[in-house]
Amino acid sequence: MNTLNDIIKQYKVQLLETKKKYYEQLKALPKGTLSVKKMGSGEYWYLKYREGKRIVTKYIGKLSEKVVEIEKQIALRKTLEIMLKELEAELALIRKIETIAQGA
Repeated sequence: MNTLNDIIKQYKVQLLETKKKYYEQLKALPKGTLSVKKMGSGEYWYLKYREGKRIVTKYIGKLSEKVVEIEKQIALRKTLEIMLKELEAELALIRKIETIAQGA
């Protein structure tokens, strides 16, 4: 039983390290969504996100490499957030297993 407990503890440590890495990556990525406003004949791109209760709209510019890059970063952020939720579910399961193992 000791070996199983060691494996569970090792897996929990690995999950916690991964969680920390995900949060660090999320800090570096832009949050929010891209929106486009059409004015005259031009299209202008904006990044919208929340700061507390306020909605902030940040001007990016016309369609360019910068807009495409931000779009990729937002997609990566959403993927990381999904992975983080799955990781949290695994951690919850590990905690339940630890609780059961301590009771046995």
